[in-house]
Amino acid sequence: MLFLLRFFLFLLLGIAALPAQDLEKILPKQLPANPPAQAPETPEIPEGPGGREKIIEKVRALVFVSREAQIRKDGLPAFDGVRVGPGLPYLDAPAFRLKAEAFLGRPLTADTLNQITRAVVAQYVANDHPVVDAAVPEQNIGNGIIQVTVIEGRIHEVRAKGNNWFGSEVLVNELGMRRGDSIPQSVLVSRLNWMNQNPFRDISAQFARGPEVGTTDLILKTQDRFPARFYAGYDNSGNYTTGQDRWNYGFNYGNFLGLDQQLNYQYTTSSDWTRFNAHAGSYVIPLPWHHTVTFFGGYITTLGHPSGTTLNGTSWQASGRYTAGLPTLGEFTQSLTGGYDFKQSNNNLEFGGLSVFNTTTDVSQFVVGYNAGYGDDWGTTSLGLTAYLSPGDMTDNNTNRAFTATRSKADSEYIYGQVNLNRVTKLPWNFSWVVKGAYQASSGNLLGSEQFGLGGDGTVRGYQEREANGDQGWLASTELRLPPFSLSQFFAPKFGTNIANDPLQFLVFSDYGWTRNVDLLPGEDPNIYLWSVGPGFRYTLGKYVTAKLDYGWQLTDTGLRDPEASRGELSVTISY
Repeated sequence: MLFLLRFFLFLLLGIAALPAQDLEKILPKQLPANPPAQAPETPEIPEGPGGREKIIEKVRALVFVSREAQIRKDGLPAFDGVRVGPGLPYLDAPAFRLKAEAFLGRPLTADTLNQITRAVVAQYVANDHPVVDAAVPEQNIGNGIIQVTVIEGRIHEVRAKGNNWFGSEVLVNELGMRRGDSIPQSVLVSRLNWMNQNPFRDISAQFARGPEVGTTDLILKTQDRFPARFYAGYDNSGNYTTGQDRWNYGFNYGNFLGLDQQLNYQYTTSSDWTRFNAHAGSYVIPLPWHHTVTFFGGYITTLGHPSGTTLNGTSWQASGRYTAGLPTLGEFTQSLTGGYDFKQSNNNLEFGGLSVFNTTTDVSQFVVGYNAGYGDDWGTTSLGLTAYLSPGDMTDNNTNRAFTATRSKADSEYIYGQVNLNRVTKLPWNFSWVVKGAYQASSGNLLGSEQFGLGGDGTVRGYQEREANGDQGWLASTELRLPPFSLSQFFAPKFGTNIANDPLQFLVFSDYGWTRNVDLLPGEDPNIYLWSVGPGFRYTLGKYVTAKLDYGWQLTDTGLRDPEASRGELSVTISY
C-alpha cells in the first residue's frame, strides 16, 4: 500500500522515468525524427469588390443556409434577428450569434458583406474545420433580409505529389480520408504526423479548389529519399568487465515489402570482437486504422575476465508493442501502448556486474504505457507513463527460486512504474534550455535488466555506464544549448549560406541522480547519489555524420567501482 501511495504521488508531481535499459543501447539507430506537421494554409475565399457605398439603410436579419438551392431569390418575408438553417452546427452557437447580431441595424455595404463571410469562415476555423465557402448569392434584399450560403468543404480527390520511393496508392490509403469526407484540421495534422513516423519521408498537405463549389482537392506533398540507410558507428558505452568500446554496424529499411513497413538491424561488438557481441532488430508495421505494431529483440553474448577468471554470459529478449493514437486536442497529442517482454539471461555482465549464475532466469512481463506531447510558442513538452507487471511463475525459470538465486530477495511477481518528462524551451538569441526528469518506483527487488541504472550517456554523465543500479530512483538533468552555427561557414565564410548543412552546437549540463534498493542486504548503503557538470557538443553533417561528446566532472563519489573523477561520453555515426 505504501508503494502505491508513493508511486501515484510521483505521478501527480510529474517526475519522469527511463525505459528498461538492457536492450536500449544495442537497438538499431534511427534516422532523426521529422518535425511536427503543420496545418495547411486555408484556401482563400473569393470576396466581392468591397466598398463603403450603402446598398440598403439597415440590415434587419441574417439567414444562413447550407445549400444554394435554399436561397429565395425573390427575398424572404420580413423579420428581425439571426436564423441558422439545419446542417450548420458551428453557426448555431451562442458566440457566433452574438457576432452575427452585431451586423443588425447597420447599413449594408459591400465591405459589410465581406465582413459577414469572413466571420463565418473564422467560426469554422475556430471549430477545427478550416475549409468552408461562404457567399451572398444574388437575391432581393430590399427588406433588409440577407441570405448567406455556407458550404463546408468536402474532399473531391486525394493525391500524392513529389513521391519517388513510396507508392501514391499506399500514401493515399494511409491518410484514410476519402471523397466526400469533411476535413477536420486536427485529424489531418494527426494523420500527417502518424505518416511522418517513417523517417525516410516528410509529408505535408496542401489544399486546392475542387471542380465544384464546396469541394477541395487534398494534395500530399512528399519529400522522400531512397528508403535504405547503412551505417557504422562508435561509442564508449561499455564497462570494465566487457570492454569500454562499442562498435556498431547496421541498416534501416523504410519500405519493406512496399508496404511502408520498417525493418532495422544492428550488430554491436567490443574492440576485440569477443568480450561483447550483440544482434538486435526491430520491425514496425503501420496498420490501416492508424495504429502501429512493433516487434523488437536482441541476442547478447558477453565474455568477462575479472580478476583473471573467464565468465561467459548469454542474454536474449523478444518484445512486442501495440500503439494506438488517442484524439488530438489542438497542440496536444497522446497515445496508449500495450505490450509484452520476454527476457532470458544467466548473467549481469552487461549491467556492469561481475557475475555469471548457475541459474537461468526468465523475465515475463506485461507493459502498458501512456505518452503525450504538447507544443507551444516557447517549445515542446513530452510525458510518458509506463507500468510493468509480472504475474510470476509463467515459465520454469520465472519463479521465486530462480530469481532469488540471481538476486537476493527478488520475486518473480512484481510491479514497477516509470514516468518520463522532457521539456525543450526556446530562449532569446537562438539559445535553448533542455530539462529531463526521471523516476522509477518498484514493489520489490528487481533483476538487473529491470533496475534503474545511473551513470553514463543519457543519465548522469561523467560516471561509468550504469555505475549505480537500484530498484527505484530518480534523475534530474538540465542543459543550456548555445546557438548552433555552420562549421564550414565559420572556416569558409566566403561561401555565404550554409551549403554543407553542418550545424555545430555547444552546451553545458548538470546531471543529478539518486537510486536505492527496496530490500537491503546487511550493511548495504541505502542511498547512492551521483552529480556531475560539464560541457558538450552536437554535430551533424547532412544525413551522413552525427557526432556528440559530453565530458562530465563528478561532484559526488559513489564509493563504487569507478576510480576516475571524470569521464567523456563519445558517440559517432557515419551513414549512407
